[in-house]
Amino acid sequence: GALGLTTASEDNDGDGTASPVTTQKQQTPASELPWLNIREKDGSLTELGVTITSAIAAGTETIDSLKQQYRISKTTAEQLSAIKPSSAETPGPISGHWYAKLDKCKSKDDLDKLALDNKETIQANPELKAVFKEYYGALKAGLA
Repeated sequence: GALGLTTASEDNDGDGTASPVTTQKQQTPASELPWLNIREKDGSLTELGVTITSAIAAGTETIDSLKQQYRISKTTAEQLSAIKPSSAETPGPISGHWYAKLDKCKSKDDLDKLALDNKETIQANPELKAVFKEYYGALKAGLA
């Protein structure tokens, strides 16, 4: 510094030369992050769940980027990884609107109607077909 004086931040090794001041971005330890809950107890998507599934489907969010903001359970990670971002190579990806439609189905009849109305889309998309099967399973188990 001026007048040959140094401050602790300028000379932290005591050799009379200034050391570069490094500032590191403090990353919150994973144990302090909030849990990411995308589903309600009844199995329907939370408001945040709709936002996140839509963002992943749109390709604006990834599981890796979410891990910097939330703790993600194995089950939630599996559900999120089933959502494929839209791209030219992926015909009819599972977007958040499918989950919103499926969450409105409160009975097997509701699910059957949705499946029948979208039969061609579902047949052409194995991931979507798997999601429908998951919902049928949840209805049978009485979770939905």
